Amino acid sequence: MLSPQQGHIDVALTNVSLMFNNKSFISEKVAPPVPVLKESAKYLVYGTDHLRAGIDLRRPATRSNQLELSTTFAGPYFCDGHALHDYVSDEGAVNADKPIDLEVDVTNTLTEAIFLNREVNLVSALIAALNPTDLSASTYANAWDQSGIDPIAVIDAAKETVQLQIARRPNTMVLSRPVFRAIRNNPNVKARVSGALEGIDKSLITPQQLAQLLEVDQVLIGEAVKNTAAPNQTPSDAFVWGRSAFLCYVPESPGLRTPALAYQFTWDAGNLGSLVYTKYDDERHAKRIEVMKYYDVRVVSALCGVGWINASST
Repeated sequence: MLSPQQGHIDVALTNVSLMFNNKSFISEKVAPPVPVLKESAKYLVYGTDHLRAGIDLRRPATRSNQLELSTTFAGPYFCDGHALHDYVSDEGAVNADKPIDLEVDVTNTLTEAIFLNREVNLVSALIAALNPTDLSASTYANAWDQSGIDPIAVIDAAKETVQLQIARRPNTMVLSRPVFRAIRNNPNVKARVSGALEGIDKSLITPQQLAQLLEVDQVLIGEAVKNTAAPNQTPSDAFVWGRSAFLCYVPESPGLRTPALAYQFTWDAGNLGSLVYTKYDDERHAKRIEVMKYYDVRVVSALCGVGWINASST
């Protein structure tokens, strides 16, 4: 008599498969995309003389004082090409069982990798431009998971720093996942939320509740994960945003005469800015799939933000 195993041939399930990918990239929420017509160009920056209180009193038959408009050009941005490719062999395509679609899987994987690198590039740009305060000194004595530290008071002071520089309150708080964990478990923050927002469970502080407490429009949590190990080595995973935090001004949409911390200049290059190319390789007997995107993640005004690194001890 055949055993149950002998009477069954293992095949791929049609309703379950496993893929690990990031679902929470936030780079476009911190640095809004700006479509551009040229791969490289400069952008206009206005001076701040109009923020200086001066003499505007005018007597009869006299000339008024002149307030000269000052502008400079910054940049240029340069939209480098970012591309990755892989192959789908004829053998692989023929042997693939439903619901496996190798071309879709390859395209999704390549796109995910490019978006991950873009997130990494933004974090590096912010750290380089803002020179964030390092809270690891004295064995993390000032880190935001220490009971003697009130992160809200620290952030409140930083809000005024940014406002004095750009005449607008910062409206966005960016926290890595470990730093968000540190803040939501800080006893001083719990006490503030419990007192300010009645009827909530202070043990489960949400980004929305924290945004209300901080008086910002949004609290963004950097959840993306990257593998820092070399190829073919045991994975070593880390959060892309590390243990960092940034307070900044992000406009509702890019525009003229609008302050912003950072932008993503995205070049279409005649619709080449974000494309999937496919081409059959006769020698490999395989279809080559390439995903490409032209962009430059750039901090356009460091005055619009402040940052911290090592804001949590773990």
